[in-house]
Amino acid sequence: MFEEAPNRARPKLPKPTELRRIFAAYLPLLPMLPDLTPRDLHARQQRGENLQLIDVREQMEYDYCRIEGSHLIPLGELPRRTAEIATDRPVVLICHHGVRSMQALAFLQHRHGLSNLLNLKGGIDAWSREVDPGVPMY
Repeated sequence: MFEEAPNRARPKLPKPTELRRIFAAYLPLLPMLPDLTPRDLHARQQRGENLQLIDVREQMEYDYCRIEGSHLIPLGELPRRTAEIATDRPVVLICHHGVRSMQALAFLQHRHGLSNLLNLKGGIDAWSREVDPGVPMY
C-alpha cells in the first residue's frame, strides 16, 4: 500500500502509548475535550441514537477502513467544510488513534463555538480492537 522512499531510512513513529504519554503532559493546559470510548459509541448506535460520524483521516486511510455510516472530511479540508458538521445532534469525530480528531474537535469548539462534539477515544484503531475486529487495522 505504501512505498518506501529509495535510499531513505524509514522514520520511526511513536507508538500510540507513547503519543498518549506525550499528550498527557499537555492535557492540563487544554480545556476538557469531550470524548467517548468505542464501546460507548457502539452502545449509542445500538440504541438508535441519531449521531453524525465525521472521519478526519485522509482519503486513502478512509478507503482502506472506516466505521459504517461515517462521512469523510479530511482534517486539512475542515476549515472549508464546517457547514457539513451538524449542529442539531451529537457529532463524533474519528481518526486513526484519536489525535487528529482531537485537533478537529478543538478547532470546531474554539473557532466555531460547537458544543455537540465528541472525540472517539483511541480512534478507529481502538474501534477495531474493542468493537469490530472486521475493520482492518493499519
